[in-house]
Amino acid sequence: MEPLPMSKDGDRYVLVMINYFTKWSEAVTLRFQDANSVADAFIRKWVSRYEAPEHLHSDQGLAFESQMLREVCGLLGVKTRTTPYHLQSNGLMECTNRTIEVLLQSFVDNTRTDHWDELLPMCMIAYRASCHGTTEFSPAFLTLGRELRLPMELLTSIIPDNAVTTMGHTQQLHRRMQEAFRVVRVQ
Repeated sequence: MEPLPMSKDGDRYVLVMINYFTKWSEAVTLRFQDANSVADAFIRKWVSRYEAPEHLHSDQGLAFESQMLREVCGLLGVKTRTTPYHLQSNGLMECTNRTIEVLLQSFVDNTRTDHWDELLPMCMIAYRASCHGTTEFSPAFLTLGRELRLPMELLTSIIPDNAVTTMGHTQQLHRRMQEAFRVVRVQ
C-alpha cells in the first residue's frame, strides 16, 4: 500500500499478508518499510499465529528482495517468488489493498487522519467477515470454520442456549470445512 499520513504512533505504512486459498488477511502497521520491519512483522503477525507458509509471493518491494528476508524464509523453509506480474498473487494483493484502503477511508474522519492505525483492526474485521467474490465464503469461515460474531451482534443478539458437546462441535466444524474447501477448490 502507498504511504499513509503519519499516525500518532509514527506509523506510515501497512504490510498486508494474505492466505491465497482462504483470503484471510493480516494488516500490520509499520513505521518503516525496511527489511527488518517486514521480517519482524511477518514472523510476529503471520508465522507465530498460523505457521510458516510454503510459498511467499511478493511485489518485489525492496524489503522482500533483501538478504535478510531471503535468510528468514530459508530458515523457515519458505519458497519465495517475487515477480511483479504474477497475476495470482499481485491481482489478489492489489484488490485486497484497494478494499482495505476503501474501508479505512470510510472509517477515518477527514479532519483527523492521524488515527487510521487505531481503526485498521475494525477494517480487518469487516474484510474478514465479508463474503469474498471468488470463494463465495468469508475469509473467516474458511479459516475458522465459522462466521465471525461481530461487535454489533454481541450487543443485539440473544446467545442460544443449545449447548453442543465438544465432539458434536468438532464433527460439525469438520463437515462444514470439508464442504467449504470442496467448493473453493472447484472454483
